[in-house]
Parts: sequence; C-alpha cells; structure tokens
Amino acid sequence: LDWIPILLIGVDLKKKKAFWLHIDHDFLDQNGNSKTIKFSENQVIESGKNDFVQDWEDIIALYVSKSKEFEKYKKAFSILSDVITPALGKTDEKFVKIHYFLDEINNYLDYKFTIVKQIFYPNTWKLGFAYYQYKNTELAYTLYPISQSRNDVQIKEVDKNLHDKIQKEGLEFASHFSENPLEKRPKEYAKEIVKSKSLKIIEAKLLKHSGSEFLAKEFVFAFIDEFHVQMGLEQKDKYSIAEVEKAFYTYLPLWLKVSHNLLISKDGNNFNNRIKARRVHYFDPEIICVIDQKERKEIKDGVEKTLEENAPIPKIPMGNEQFPFDLFVEFFNFLKQTQKEIERPYKSKDFSRLK
Repeated sequence: LDWIPILLIGVDLKKKKAFWLHIDHDFLDQNGNSKTIKFSENQVIESGKNDFVQDWEDIIALYVSKSKEFEKYKKAFSILSDVITPALGKTDEKFVKIHYFLDEINNYLDYKFTIVKQIFYPNTWKLGFAYYQYKNTELAYTLYPISQSRNDVQIKEVDKNLHDKIQKEGLEFASHFSENPLEKRPKEYAKEIVKSKSLKIIEAKLLKHSGSEFLAKEFVFAFIDEFHVQMGLEQKDKYSIAEVEKAFYTYLPLWLKVSHNLLISKDGNNFNNRIKARRVHYFDPEIICVIDQKERKEIKDGVEKTLEENAPIPKIPMGNEQFPFDLFVEFFNFLKQTQKEIERPYKSKDFSRLK
C-alpha cells in the first residue's frame, strides 16, 4: 500500500459498466473490517470515456513523489541490514541510553507520527541504530529501518570500511562533536528528530490529508478561488464534481496551452526570454498576472473554439508551487468517492467594505 497503487474494479453486468476505487491506508482505516464497498458514479470505466486514465496517472504520480526519499537511501539500508554487528551480545551502559532513545522514537512513529514512518521508512517494523562513534561527548550514527519480515537486531556497531561504504551510497551519518545527546537527553533528542523529519515532509508538501473532508474541501475551494478564470468557472459556494472535473482536466490545460501560444506569439514584456531565463514558470496558471483583460477574452474565445472542435486535450506539465496540483488531485479524488457535489466549508472573504 505504501509503494504500489491498488485499484479495486467492480463490474455492473446489467449496465455494462465498470467502476473503480483507489484502495489506500486512509480507505482501510475508515472502513475497518467492513466488507461493503460503495463505488462512485464519477469513477467509471465505459466505452467512449477515458477520464479514468488521467485519474490513474495522477494516483501513480503521487506514489512516485512520495517514494523518492526512501528510494534515495534504499541501497545503503540494504547494506546495513546484512551486517552482523560486533555489538551483538555485549553489555555496556551506552546501550541503556540507546534503548531509551529507540523506544521513544519508535513510539512516536508507531502512534502520533505514523506519517514520518510512511514517508521515510515504509514497510518498517522498527527503526534501528547504527553507530560509528559513541563517546561521552561524541556521537556519529545513522538510523535504519528493520523490515516487518526480517529478524534483526536494533543496535549495530559500524567500522570505518562500512561507514565509508554507506556514505558513498548517499546515507550520511549524523555527527555531534561537542556533546552526545543520547547521554543526557535521549528522549528529548528522539523528539527533535521526529520534529525535523515532520518539517521536511511539510516543506515538501507530502502530508497525507485525504482522510479529512474539511481539509479536502478547504484546499479544493482555495485552488478554485485562485484559478477560477483559468478553469472557466464562476466563483460560487457549491460545485458539482462533474463541473470541477471538467474544469481541471479539460478547460485548465487548454487555457494554459492557448495562453502560452498567445504570449509567445506576441512576446509582450520580453516573455520568451523570461521563459528561457526561468523567470516565468512554464504552464503555471499564475501566468495570468501578465495577461490583460483584452488578452484574457482572446484566450477564453480560443479555448471555447477548441472545445467546440473536440480537439484532444494537451498533455502538459502543469503546476504551481503555492497550490500543488498533485495535492489538488489527492483531495479531489477523496471527495469524488463520497459525494456528487462539494460545498464551501465556510463563507468566502467579503472585500466589499474595502471599496
């Protein structure tokens, strides 16, 4: 479930339709031991429609983005797993402190911060501790995942050859030269590490939000409010799933394609050189800020003409840093599974008093 997208396909023989459902951790958590599955009319496979292909591609892209961090260190983790540690069977006071640390960090990862384990250490039973230096005022170590299917020790001692080999694979050893945090504050240090990794997940926008209907609606409406012109939508407090789907997967890529063709042909404000210099993000809806009202009307007419001609939808690398497209897809797919309409979770801001 962490790395391989799982789709459940249900076939209605009478209607000659097939329905699909994305099975992930959130779905299993919400359904528990229930065996009743509800399919959405919006997630259908039928002749003449290929919307589901784009949905599946977006789901796959989401899994790929969330696996990169682990894949980067996969070989180094594998090397550590095969080590028969010289520390096995030894008795030493330092192991008491390491055990305190490991108990605390694994407790966080098993309960309050499961997202850290899912992103950094998928399919992991517990984290282990491999140390290269351990003195009263010095510490050099790395954490490694112990697989659920492997019988392994949690503390390993690493010699210089192994240390250099692991670092060559890109897995750095955390080093402390003025203090050994495990000697005086093992539990607090565990909390600091979990906090650091959680912040990395937030910065990379890899949090899993799909279990919260409120957050899903909040983000989807924020996205539409920001890009409603580019999506061909009026701003309102309620949308059908079908109109948002068409706006995002059909109208928006057409708008971006037509707008860029227009800007490139006119080369206003030195647009082409700004693209080459990467001062303008290609196929980012925020490009609208350099388009005047007259040009917006031209773009709208161009999109509507293309829609009338049933031209193929362009496959372009759309994106925006502030409103990540993969996050929109994750939230929108979650809402699609349970409802046909989405309603704004709270009143939109009223700026009329600022006239």
